[in-house]
Amino acid sequence: GVPIGAWRSVGPSQNIWIVESFVDECAAAAKKDPLAFRLQMLNEKPRVQAALKLAAEKAGWGKPLPKGHALGIACCEDFGTVVAQAAEVSLNDDERPVVHRIVVALDCGQVINPSLLHAQVHGALYMGMGESIWEEVRFDANGKIQNPTLGEYRLPTALDMPRVHSSLVPSYEIAGPWGVKEVGEGATLPTMGCFRNAIFDAMGVSVNSLPLTPEKVWAALREKRKANGEDVWDPMACECFLV
Repeated sequence: GVPIGAWRSVGPSQNIWIVESFVDECAAAAKKDPLAFRLQMLNEKPRVQAALKLAAEKAGWGKPLPKGHALGIACCEDFGTVVAQAAEVSLNDDERPVVHRIVVALDCGQVINPSLLHAQVHGALYMGMGESIWEEVRFDANGKIQNPTLGEYRLPTALDMPRVHSSLVPSYEIAGPWGVKEVGEGATLPTMGCFRNAIFDAMGVSVNSLPLTPEKVWAALREKRKANGEDVWDPMACECFLV
């Protein structure tokens, strides 16, 4: 078998991605706004509600966006910390996801070092962005890794990073030393979900596997157009090739 190891934020990483993606699907099926749908179900979770409301406010939820842009939102409560994120995403001419900005609202209890905390959050968002769009280990039929070096394993660079805005939700609970909660892992958790949900809002179809590569987005759009009876160009059916 292939050796495996712990991922940053371990189990909640993939679980939050699945849950938050499904919540948006449910909101769409109920014809409700994804934010309002979440808030309605979280009446017994005031900390999560507060984080969601702050993230939505800072992201300008409900306000007009540039043509072709969409907002996705996701939230979680894990390791004692509550995080809500909103991401503004568009598809460029190649139908490649482009992230323009990320807003995060964090409730991690008593804050001791605000500068270090925001640095941790921004680093977590960087990692979550890579996991969402680029990072993928590929194997051949014999289980050999096909992209074993950093020249082949795609990571986001400084040029890929969007504008990031992180805000703190004032909070104090006795749990934890001096009411302090973790910040190193929780801020990574909602990123995959809010990127996927933004793409879902932008194009109206689901991409339910990671990473959210241009090829997967293109394939989902192609299937949507075929279902709508539109003419779809099939590159495999083209008889003309450049030599």
